[in-house]
Amino acid sequence: EQSGEYECTAVNDVAAPDIRRVKVTVNYPPSISSPKNTGVSVGQKGILRCEASAVPVAEFQWFKEETRLANGLDGLKIENKGRMSTLTFFNVSEKDYGNYTCVAINKLGNTNASIILYVSKANTSSIVLWLLSIFNDHHLFQCVAHCHVYCIRNVIVGYFLIHKLGHLPKKPSVH
Repeated sequence: EQSGEYECTAVNDVAAPDIRRVKVTVNYPPSISSPKNTGVSVGQKGILRCEASAVPVAEFQWFKEETRLANGLDGLKIENKGRMSTLTFFNVSEKDYGNYTCVAINKLGNTNASIILYVSKANTSSIVLWLLSIFNDHHLFQCVAHCHVYCIRNVIVGYFLIHKLGHLPKKPSVH
């Protein structure tokens, strides 16, 4: 970076040297560094981060597809501090998953980066482990085996995962 404080000295044989200091600021358009896709489970808190270097400091905007996001809308919080902007989801739902665009803007230009909020793989495996740990419950097994309407969605998803992996126990007899 070429910004900084510089010293200029003028010397001749007639007078004493004249020394002046000057501060130089180099302005440049925003540049977003290393955006990272983020995996989060349904119902958990998720944070997308966008960092941009720029002089003057960049202003940020967030979009999902073509829609500009607003702070407080649908439980979202947008926070801008210096070079960093964060988009926080306090209770991630399925509609939140997808592609987000962070836009960094200053008077010299703008840039954008795509950041994906995706379903955490840990969520799927935790459902499978949870189901395996409680499969001794006859009523739950019937629910999973028959996929009744009153079953919660995760149990049905877990049933298909376990069935596909070949770990589904034999169906108990109904009394």
